[in-house]
Amino acid sequence: MTQPSAVGERYLRRTFEGMWELFAEGQGPLGTNGASRRYAEFGRVALPPAIGRPRQSGGDRPPGTVPSWLPEFLWLGFGLHSLEVGPSSGWPYHRTTPSARCLYPTEVYVWLAAGDGLPSGLYHYDAPHHGLDLLRSAVASEVVGRAVGRDLAGVTAAAFVTSVFHRTAARYRNYAYRLCSQEAGMTVGCLAFAAEACGFRPAVCYRFLDQAVQQLLGLPDGIESPFAVLTLTESEGPVVPPELTGSVSVSAATANLSPLTVPTEESTTATPQFCPEALELDSSSRLVRLDSIRPCVGDATGCPPSAIAPLDPVADGTSEFDCGISTFDPGALIGRESGPPNFQPIPVSMTFAQLCGIVRRATTGEPPGDLRLPSVRAPLSIFVVANRVTDLSAGVYRFAPGGPRVVHNAPVGRRLQRITRSTNINACASPAVLYVCTDAKLYLDGFGDRGYRIMNLEAGALAQRLSIAAAAHALAARVSNGYDTPALRELLGLGSSWDFPVFQIFLAKLRLAPRYRFPLGGCT
Repeated sequence: MTQPSAVGERYLRRTFEGMWELFAEGQGPLGTNGASRRYAEFGRVALPPAIGRPRQSGGDRPPGTVPSWLPEFLWLGFGLHSLEVGPSSGWPYHRTTPSARCLYPTEVYVWLAAGDGLPSGLYHYDAPHHGLDLLRSAVASEVVGRAVGRDLAGVTAAAFVTSVFHRTAARYRNYAYRLCSQEAGMTVGCLAFAAEACGFRPAVCYRFLDQAVQQLLGLPDGIESPFAVLTLTESEGPVVPPELTGSVSVSAATANLSPLTVPTEESTTATPQFCPEALELDSSSRLVRLDSIRPCVGDATGCPPSAIAPLDPVADGTSEFDCGISTFDPGALIGRESGPPNFQPIPVSMTFAQLCGIVRRATTGEPPGDLRLPSVRAPLSIFVVANRVTDLSAGVYRFAPGGPRVVHNAPVGRRLQRITRSTNINACASPAVLYVCTDAKLYLDGFGDRGYRIMNLEAGALAQRLSIAAAAHALAARVSNGYDTPALRELLGLGSSWDFPVFQIFLAKLRLAPRYRFPLGGCT
């Protein structure tokens, strides 16, 4: 177990309980919407459109052609899916994952094993232009495996999720690390969904040698950091690649890696002055030894003693929990919608069956990972403020095995509107507001300062699954951090100062507005 320093708890309190004081220290101008790095001097692979293409097995493809699953996986998991225009359109470019003010600090890199069409190597995915840049060719699984700390011999591909801090820090300063880790978590959830849609068994790795992965990908230190690795497996066997035996040092993992120079972006040199506290936490979160964090081996539920409890995905056979959508329906992912900047939804009701279906679909999609044994679930819980849900009285509920449990059996919409502080969001008009909550002490005690990052990553993956499930019921899902944490903690009945609502998601039916979205089917 890695002991947390004062850095992790201080940043946790600052970005949740002291968020408004943090904002009062100053905010900068907005950056470039939909920014993405271009590797002009590297080998370029144009990907075919992600939709409307017949699937091909490996033996049916000409040598050197793109695997048929790859464009779909990358586009569904991280691609640019629509262009929005119109008088009420705030930000034009939209991907399959939401982003604070559409600043998109997240980047995705993919390693392909040998023998699947394209040359084995490490690629950067250029989402706005739906293409790949070859960074390193003929990268053996042993090289990638040493950085990740896993035996990747049976893995088809691996996706690396990183974050470019300055894109968000230019606006949000020291608050940026929370937003970057939240978005990275939602991207992990999206990529895992896309991997399943493409027939893979995904697994998430949060324990890796940060410096080794940085050198592997050529990430500039203090500018861009790796947050997670998603492995894709086709063959039978363990979903989570086996851990390497013996200790692996950073020097050993990077011994044969040649330097990789990547393009720089404007304002990157100013990142330290934008967010020194965020960079301090990022530095203190890095692993130099894989055994400094061990998998959790708690009881079968991983339940902490507080109100936070992992949600059992089995609902005791109650038919209301039917999700009503295909397990791997890409249409639900493409249909995910956050709504316009001025979030004023139609004040209509949703059904209890819809609400339970959304929660069940989200809680049955958790991919396995390297943090816990298969029997131990992440210490996340889902609460709901029900404003207009048929067959469910207005109030506050915590989801538990068998259905919602009452926290407050009375309308709380007006109280929630005061807690929500974001004047551009009408909380009372939302039929239901979902909250992903956790006991942050479990993360910091179990994973040290890295626990702050992991908490947001795991909560973000669950939040993205909730958003996708809502889209299947033609509901928008607006993620907003604009709430008073102590007041919301009291509303949800969270008794400990370590219990935190990490995500707030407004479900809603959107009004017609002069904003028009043109779908982009993953075209170059």
